[in-house]
Amino acid sequence: MAIVAAAVNVAPPINANQKTMWMVRGQTTDASGREELRAAPAAGLQLYVTRFRITCTTALAAWLCDEDGTLITSKFYFSAVGGNVVEVDCSQAPRLLVAAKALSVETDVGGDISVEVEGFTA
Repeated sequence: MAIVAAAVNVAPPINANQKTMWMVRGQTTDASGREELRAAPAAGLQLYVTRFRITCTTALAAWLCDEDGTLITSKFYFSAVGGNVVEVDCSQAPRLLVAAKALSVETDVGGDISVEVEGFTA
């Protein structure tokens, strides 16, 4: 088995006075493809993800990405039995989106999924 590692952009320390904190929640019974969670910030600003939770009752893969499909997280694979939860606290090393890109969740097939993401804009 070979693991293909992908680079993840991790944020440097940011002054608390320069952050605008946010949280977004989304739920759908027909997740399919890429769904925008948080709109792109103004030019010169970036979205930082500090915590996320994905729950699912459908056999599918789900991940966070930017509006172009660039991965922010790994792909998480869920079974159809229900009770599937992935929760990651990355507040010590926030995930960083490329400047002025929207945050999205993407799935490989349609299904029932809930997403909650916390972060900040700076």
